[in-house]
Amino acid sequence: MKTGAASLAVALTMVCGFMAGCNRSAVGDSPTSESAAALDCATVPLMARKATYTIGFVPIYEPNNPWGITNTNDVILEAASRGDKLVYSPFVGDVAEQIAQMQALVDARVDAILLRPMDATALASSVVAARKACIPVFTENRFVDSTRASPGKDYVTGVGADPELQGRMVADWLITATAGNATILEIEGTSGSSSAIGRKQGFDAQIASQPAMKVAASQAGDFERAKARALVRQLLAENPTANAIFAHGDVMALGAVSAVQDVGKIPGKDVTIVSIDGLKEAVQSVLEGKIAAIEFNDPRLGAPSFDAIEHYSAGHAVAPRLIVPGHIIDRTNAAALMGETF
Repeated sequence: MKTGAASLAVALTMVCGFMAGCNRSAVGDSPTSESAAALDCATVPLMARKATYTIGFVPIYEPNNPWGITNTNDVILEAASRGDKLVYSPFVGDVAEQIAQMQALVDARVDAILLRPMDATALASSVVAARKACIPVFTENRFVDSTRASPGKDYVTGVGADPELQGRMVADWLITATAGNATILEIEGTSGSSSAIGRKQGFDAQIASQPAMKVAASQAGDFERAKARALVRQLLAENPTANAIFAHGDVMALGAVSAVQDVGKIPGKDVTIVSIDGLKEAVQSVLEGKIAAIEFNDPRLGAPSFDAIEHYSAGHAVAPRLIVPGHIIDRTNAAALMGETF
């Protein structure tokens, strides 16, 4: 059952009403929540130094995506391990709900907000609204549109992998594996998300440098296994000479494996499938030769995110992007790296 925006706002207000530490820290003094309501911070605010914090968390509800489940659970466990109060609804399933939850957290005057934005453009205005209300925002896994909300000015930082680099790394592996000759189907992530935008930009730019390689078709699979399976079946029928698939996430790569088999082809032989994430099932498929390579994208971002919050609250400068590096998993190292899967 989803938590409605109205009930969430009431719950958040109750949390702030019964807990100490709901004062905001603007650039200068630390006013009460009543006086802070009149503030309009022109730049990202400082944080008052405390033993523990009330952190608003805006996740993405992904019941069928192990990456998202692992990411959300990791943030929850990390907050608990540090003694911080995490205020969140786990059932935020679309952009409108994220925007409503951001406003509810601003109204509740939490100490800071940790956001995993579904849409880079749509959530930028919510980030700016939090900044104006003198509440510092940190993003994790995904970023917001830098032309609408700037790190270091409108929010503190973004923690996570560099999606453009991920796309380039996968493309470079595929270029080498195919000797620069392939017809590719690209199954994108959720339209508007920074991960889908960046991975496509990085991958497509590298592939464009190879005269004998081309992306024959590119459509959104929305990080959903069943949708990717149906989409790949359709695209294979429309592009029968396609011999490679780049899926922006492992759940879609696993859907692609099934789709290739559905049309009577052999994944890993007739079609080379590459992906990003590092799900246990997907890495097992690498060992079985069905998926060729995966760029590892660690969902366990709780520790670096809360490290950034604590570092900033201590008055230290924080870089506008805190990149969590990844690496390629293929048959040369998949068995050794199985322990880092999820």
